[in-house]
Amino acid sequence: YVVTENWTWQEDLYNIPDHSLGSGTINYVKVYMVCRSEISPTQTTAYIHIKTNGVEYNGSEDTMTTSYATYSHQWDTNPQTGSAWTWDEIDALQIGVGLRRPKPNRYTRCTQVYAEVSYNTTPLYDDVPTGDLFDITPDTNYTGDLTVKVYLTNTGALAKACLLYT
Repeated sequence: YVVTENWTWQEDLYNIPDHSLGSGTINYVKVYMVCRSEISPTQTTAYIHIKTNGVEYNGSEDTMTTSYATYSHQWDTNPQTGSAWTWDEIDALQIGVGLRRPKPNRYTRCTQVYAEVSYNTTPLYDDVPTGDLFDITPDTNYTGDLTVKVYLTNTGALAKACLLYT
């Protein structure tokens, strides 16, 4: 976790991994933090902090509770450009927090910071692909039964599919 007992705002930014699967139009970027104060604060004690295109921006200041809670801030467009987010901007985005103490000699701490990128992709149309989608080849010395599980995600527009194995 990160923590501060400082009366003035202290900020921390983190690099995030480049996207590997995303493509399409980005709807928004939502950044989350999980934080708490050591004692009921008399002032705001945390905010979400980002850096895009070399410029830093803050979400709304929040007053923490004494129990860990999740707080978030959403940017529908890149605040530096005023335009829709691009995948290059997502890859270069840094996310973090700003923290300050709730009262003298007491701490505000944050245990998690993470981002959600909402985007639309081009839906699949036509028939489900035919042929082998993947091969599973057990070791030649393996003589037991083999179970294969296939998990489908984002299947809202899925019309038909089948799994064949021998």
